[in-house]
Amino acid sequence: MVPDKYKAEVIYVLDSSSFVGKENYKLEKEFTKALARMLNHGPTGTKSAVIIFDSFPERPIRMGSYTDIGRFSEAVDNLRYLGGSSQLDFALTIAAVEFSTDSPKVPKIVIVLTNKDPSRRGSIESLAETFRQEGKVVNFFVVSLRVDAEAYFPFVNGRCHFGRSVPSLVTKPLVLVDVLYALD
Repeated sequence: MVPDKYKAEVIYVLDSSSFVGKENYKLEKEFTKALARMLNHGPTGTKSAVIIFDSFPERPIRMGSYTDIGRFSEAVDNLRYLGGSSQLDFALTIAAVEFSTDSPKVPKIVIVLTNKDPSRRGSIESLAETFRQEGKVVNFFVVSLRVDAEAYFPFVNGRCHFGRSVPSLVTKPLVLVDVLYALD
């Protein structure tokens, strides 16, 4: 478990497309709530944002807009299922601007929940370069059924961690918390 004083900025990028389906999308939301709780989400702890996407991304939960874990969890529960095609690269473009500049020393973490390969590798490489030029060190995690890992390497500079099996998401957050804390 992370210490009570642990702080980070976490962006959860949830695939709400027909490629994931309604049932797996519910599991993504359960995983997001469980992980936020474990990472000390709160007014003096971790700040979180959520981006959902299908063909187009939406930012229903902005960074730090819910400081209380109860209200954050309720907002996650209320995220709607979109059901269109999957365009992860658009969602990642929004993630690039979601981190705050208030706390430059706080770990920046992006957690993508999807089961689709990225569709435009050029835009992913471009976003990785944007992160580097802005001096942002972003820890990037993908939890997925099937993803081409090489497509994400430009983001992470060797800090890439991949999960498997979307149906087991809710049972696995503790392992991911241990990895995230080790990056601090």
